[in-house]
Amino acid sequence: MLHQTATTKKFKESDYKVTHKRNLRLFSSQIFINTTRLIKLRSRQSKIQGT
Repeated sequence: MLHQTATTKKFKESDYKVTHKRNLRLFSSQIFINTTRLIKLRSRQSKIQGT
């Protein structure tokens, strides 16, 4: 019984780490997408202004 709870705890920890990594990757890619959009928007605005 004691061994089982230890294994479950270990599994939960590794599961949390995997989820955390996935979230981090999603978060960073979201930032990248937003940055790219901002840059595109800026360049479009500067083209309109004629600079």
